[in-house]
Amino acid sequence: MAKKRWIWFLVVSIMLSLAVLASGIVSADGPATPITIQVSVDGDDSNDGLSVGTPVKTLAKAFKLLTEANQSYVIMIGDGEFPSPGEVSIPENAQVLVTSSGKSTIYKNPEKPSEKELIKVANSIFKMLEFNNLRFTGDNPETDDVVEQEGTGVYIYNCDYKPGNEVFFYDVEFENLGLGIYQELSDYITLRILRSKIKAPSPISMDYGKEFILENSTLEIVNPSGIWSSLVSISGNLANIEINENTFVGE
Repeated sequence: MAKKRWIWFLVVSIMLSLAVLASGIVSADGPATPITIQVSVDGDDSNDGLSVGTPVKTLAKAFKLLTEANQSYVIMIGDGEFPSPGEVSIPENAQVLVTSSGKSTIYKNPEKPSEKELIKVANSIFKMLEFNNLRFTGDNPETDDVVEQEGTGVYIYNCDYKPGNEVFFYDVEFENLGLGIYQELSDYITLRILRSKIKAPSPISMDYGKEFILENSTLEIVNPSGIWSSLVSISGNLANIEINENTFVGE
């Protein structure tokens, strides 16, 4: 009987371990339960964002609620269109998933014309940052027939987490922007893009880093701007580059 109990305990332990590893936001040395911040077009930035009944209204407020180092977070965005937060900060060694239940739109905030990036993360030593099931656009949906076609969707700058950090884009779309994804001067970073669509004069720029992985995605050059237009621009000595099963479109 003792042997059977031991075997059953071992099986249960393995199943629990596999369940934790299957959740991309949780690492082996990270907290087991992420903190979820709810964002809704009907929310209020005076709320705590910690439940579906008390969502915040803006992504800028949601990122400000990320305050604890070594913590995992999920920013859960409801259906609708949301102004971009611009520059945000991420706590040290944190893991952050930004996702939506549908495919919510993040558009360039017309109230912040000096901010050229929809989301900018600079000088942060986070462990992981993932964007999932989102749409980024330079066009303000509140302005009819106006397409700005400028600015950068997501800009990662000087985020040197020396043990190695990761930025993931899964099922993400970029349009009406000058540059989709721009990573600069983060020597230890891995940039992975999967099942995504990027339409811009320069869809992706990877300036140094550790790894670049592009899979099952569509990159399209639109409104090319001479020598500055390229589907993928890679600088520096990356340890690994993988480009598999993609569709490339250029004018």
